[in-house]
Amino acid sequence: MTNLLISAALRVPPAAAADAVSFFTARLTFQADVSDVQASLDSGAPGFVLVDSRGVAAWNQGHVPGALHLPTADIPALAAGRLDPAVPVITYCWGPGCDGATRAALSQGQRG
Repeated sequence: MTNLLISAALRVPPAAAADAVSFFTARLTFQADVSDVQASLDSGAPGFVLVDSRGVAAWNQGHVPGALHLPTADIPALAAGRLDPAVPVITYCWGPGCDGATRAALSQGQRG
């Protein structure tokens, strides 16, 4: 009898190739790579506003130079006065596991 170990990462089988292409294409439609964001900022003309959606304490600990501090909870009240609707917005928070940037982007889209 063969002792088969089931990989924890493969307990859910991999997606079919066509599904994977669709998923990753959609993901790139909505998310920017951090190195691309940095390169754009370094160019001096990024073509977008970078919004840090974290709270005041996190902002004070450190943030990306040139970012606009706009905590998620404040977006409905403050975004209209601070963001040009014609300029794309990229949001960020703590990192990939943090949904704060996602909530901030959704809030931005719902403001009008």
